[in-house]
Amino acid sequence: MSRQRTPFWFLTATLLAVGGLVASWTARPAHAIPTFARKYETSCARCHTAFPRLNAYGRAFKLRGYQTLGEFREGTVDVGDELLALLREFPLAARVILRAHAEEDAEVGVEFPSPYLSLFTGGTFARNIGFYSEIDPGEGVEKWNLVFADLSRNRPDPTALNLQLGHFELMDFVLSQHRTMTRANYAIYQTSVGQWNLAGQQRGFFLFGTVGSHIGEEEALEGLVEEEAAANEVAAEDAFFVPDEEVSLTSYEVPRGLFWQLGLVRGDEASVGHHGGDGGNAHTDRVRGGAWATQEDEEEHDGITFLPNSHWDVFGRLAWHPAPTLRLGTFGYWGRSTLQGMHEEEMHEADNSFRRLAFDVVLEGGDFVDIAGALNRRWVLTLLWAWGRDSNPLAEHEAERVEHNGGFAQLLYLFNDRTLTVLRYDRVRSDDLLDLETETFTANFTHYLRRNIKVSLEGTTGVSGHASDRAGLEIQIAF
Repeated sequence: MSRQRTPFWFLTATLLAVGGLVASWTARPAHAIPTFARKYETSCARCHTAFPRLNAYGRAFKLRGYQTLGEFREGTVDVGDELLALLREFPLAARVILRAHAEEDAEVGVEFPSPYLSLFTGGTFARNIGFYSEIDPGEGVEKWNLVFADLSRNRPDPTALNLQLGHFELMDFVLSQHRTMTRANYAIYQTSVGQWNLAGQQRGFFLFGTVGSHIGEEEALEGLVEEEAAANEVAAEDAFFVPDEEVSLTSYEVPRGLFWQLGLVRGDEASVGHHGGDGGNAHTDRVRGGAWATQEDEEEHDGITFLPNSHWDVFGRLAWHPAPTLRLGTFGYWGRSTLQGMHEEEMHEADNSFRRLAFDVVLEGGDFVDIAGALNRRWVLTLLWAWGRDSNPLAEHEAERVEHNGGFAQLLYLFNDRTLTVLRYDRVRSDDLLDLETETFTANFTHYLRRNIKVSLEGTTGVSGHASDRAGLEIQIAF
């Protein structure tokens, strides 16, 4: 006798009801103190519109190498030695994720995965030498960055030339998968061809910087804020937060100028399966790792392996702010990998050269929403389109070129300083590999019980392709 499944609509309604009760029972005034907030004794809202999404100041803070424009000894113990800077507190933060979700095609009803824990650390070793790392207790160090900032000693632009090395997310300066506001990640990031995708992290280094950003020029920055305030009919003093004397921070920075990035990564690891842990913001449940048009193809090419090799891949990024509320960007990646596979009962190796090209647009609009003294636009529209070409992703004796393209359109809307919604449409297409095709729509509703505690309700429906309906409830706590 076959087992009768619980209707998917009933599971979804149950998750929504539980989420509503949690939000109503636990709502209280919002405050937060993770790592950098502890160091500078400020709110998480100074850098985040809503964690984990960065606002303008948070992006500038990251560009400066995880430090403010003020005294780098902020948050350290004064021992009377200019060559020694000891932090008052060890820079460690944690994030816990509790989750319940249901999927239309799943054998079980509502699933309750084990709680996920990740650790974060970051700060400065010395002036202009910053670090940041994410640690999965079960997997070890997932991500680590060492930043040497202000190499050009340029004033008024200390972010003109910087160097970062480590194990980092390729799309970190484009649209980071680690800072998505939804559990479902961008489908185009997860599209794997030739055992490689944009969602992965790689080891290497890159130079990056800005031209005409005005970061570091206080008078010019204030002037830009006044200009922005006038354009939006708000008082300049309301658009430019005056911080406490002990904290060298401004909560609102007007983005201007050109951002550039150029780097090399060692092409010695596949990106398939590299999701930045089971953090919920880093991946979807189904990784699109199959580069197969039919089941017969999958069986014939089963066992293709990405081999470690000595190739160095090149990537670059350009982003321009023609206006304070508009960003236009592009990203390119040129790589080469060696694949090993079984074909017609014969094991062989083949080289696969691949290219990725992406264009993105970020537009902010609406009135200002005051989040703990930091001003944020009411809504943010994000558009991204990407294209990829692989010379031989199936490791054939006779190379077969594969192309794919796709992207997403996403709207984030702030109802108030604690509640937001995210709507996103994802689509991926390929005339060469039909299994890559997918089309989904995701809706997310998030309420912040405190700045560092949020409850999210999310549903994803498959419009076409290889996607099923999903719904979930998630609670994230950062401390």
